[in-house]
Amino acid sequence: MEEDHQVEGLAWRPGVPASDAHGRRDEDAGVWKRASPSFPAPKAFPSLYPSLVAFFAWTFAVYDFLLFGLLLPVLATEFGWSPAQSVSIAFRVAIASFLCSLLVGPIADRFGRRNALVITVGGAALSSALTALAAGPLSLIFARALSGLGYSEQAVNTVYLSELEPAGRRGRIYGFVQGGWPIGQLLATGATGLLLPLVGWRGVFFVASFPALAVLLARLWLPESPHFRKLQRFRRLLRHRAPEVAARYAQRNGIDAEKSRQISLIQLLGPDLRFHFLFLVCAFFFNWFAGQIFTVLATTVFTQAKGLSYNEALYAFGAGSAAAYVGYVFHGYLGDLAGRRETVAIAWIASALAYAALLFFARGFWPVASLYAIADFLRAGAYSALFTYIAESFPTRVRGNATALINAIGPLGAIASSSLFSLALGQGMSGVWASFWIGALPALLSGLFLLGCRSIPPGLALEAISR
Repeated sequence: MEEDHQVEGLAWRPGVPASDAHGRRDEDAGVWKRASPSFPAPKAFPSLYPSLVAFFAWTFAVYDFLLFGLLLPVLATEFGWSPAQSVSIAFRVAIASFLCSLLVGPIADRFGRRNALVITVGGAALSSALTALAAGPLSLIFARALSGLGYSEQAVNTVYLSELEPAGRRGRIYGFVQGGWPIGQLLATGATGLLLPLVGWRGVFFVASFPALAVLLARLWLPESPHFRKLQRFRRLLRHRAPEVAARYAQRNGIDAEKSRQISLIQLLGPDLRFHFLFLVCAFFFNWFAGQIFTVLATTVFTQAKGLSYNEALYAFGAGSAAAYVGYVFHGYLGDLAGRRETVAIAWIASALAYAALLFFARGFWPVASLYAIADFLRAGAYSALFTYIAESFPTRVRGNATALINAIGPLGAIASSSLFSLALGQGMSGVWASFWIGALPALLSGLFLLGCRSIPPGLALEAISR
């Protein structure tokens, strides 16, 4: 019986039972009829192609996402903003992009992973193009709000690839894709340095839209996730056939027919998912404290709290970015073998110890750079296992919403930690202690919160994990 695969080029229509394109009968389906042409996925590398497209999409989404922070001082000079106005606009952009990122989960769970992937990369391209045309604060905030779609790229990527890849290589594949973050960071930094003198800040943003458009075209050839196709077919049966027919199909395919009709947030806060979801939210929120202090504000910490020169701080930061990329691959592979929750929790707790050692014991460039590289290898590198774990631990009916919502919480942690860090320094606290309380300690808390989530033995198929 045709349960798991949508027949290429055919669409389901309710009606009498009939044989499908393979000559088999399906008692719960209606009739398969010729559908409008679609974009078939390339056949030569059915698994490699989606992974490569996901990698480049995430790389250029990061590229667009980081350009605003790099070019904000240039925009402030052109528009005549004071430092206080620049901070206010950056805060409003962060809130607007957060609100925009909340749209991605419902799109992924209602209209499909493939459609959500197209929208996220399209949002990144449109954000860059509209930013190049910005005429003032309001148009700039609107344009950068769309960057929230690009930031949500990693949430949809992990949902899509988790449903596409077998359990034994799910983590290592996503580890490769997640490596697009440091590469996108390097591209944004390099492009700003090279293009800004030639084409100005508007030209830098305009040029950034072209790679995203190329990835958008590549995404039109992606196949839909087989797990979402099951859910989609269940919903179709529910709309057009007797409820008992849909219930039988749902039971055979591990779909909770009753819960699938509820609003996603009600499902996430239900007794079966509530504690797992809330502990993941807390873990992700607090880990972004450490990410903000030791990544976005790293050069400030290195120069003001550790006494490095600005050039030394840049070299130390580069060493951490390189270590993080290796960490993505390593933790993705380790999560496949030893379990993802345990891999991430231990890595985050160990990273907190490394950050604390950096703050209180490291003296001089090499000790600081070495401990920072170790800490970033552990904390940032574990994100490949984390996102795979998040996606596989929720049922297909809410997988997109859960992953996108948890992912969207991260920037709120960045806003909170930046505010607390500024407040602590303003009250006379030293940079070392401020970085410890607002960076290293939250990294420890994030690992402990993760231990409160459900444990998933390695090697399980998606159907055996998330029901």
